[in-house]
Amino acid sequence: MRHTTVLRHLRTGSLCLLVVVGLLAVGCDSGGSNGGGGGKSGAVTAEVEGGEASGNLSADFTYKKENETCTKAAYDDDFAAPGDKEFDPSVIPTFGDCSVDDATNWDAVEVAFNPDESADGLTLTLTSGGSEIGSTSSPNASGNLSVTVEAEGDG
Repeated sequence: MRHTTVLRHLRTGSLCLLVVVGLLAVGCDSGGSNGGGGGKSGAVTAEVEGGEASGNLSADFTYKKENETCTKAAYDDDFAAPGDKEFDPSVIPTFGDCSVDDATNWDAVEVAFNPDESADGLTLTLTSGGSEIGSTSSPNASGNLSVTVEAEGDG
């Protein structure tokens, strides 16, 4: 009787383990939770930390079409660090005579923080879909923090 109970527990435990592993496998697809390019589509959140600073925060979303490149740009002239801001390309107007079928499927995004003073000691981090997609702590030649990320497959 004891042997039967042990076998029943082993079978139940094996079945539970099989179900858990199956659920984990289904939840961990390589496309990310948004079904796109690993979190490199949709809205982008820019976070500046490492000290206090104020300045301009901008995001440029680029879309490559057959014979042209379209750009959607957004700005925040009164950005204060530490802090974060979400840029949603689906609500940003396009520049020029360019239409975009699906604004959430961008080919590249560039986010820049232009501080009123120095960017020394600050870090600019970009996230999309809950995952980090880019970061920098090194000011460029203009003294800005700038991160450019290309969607997968464009590199």
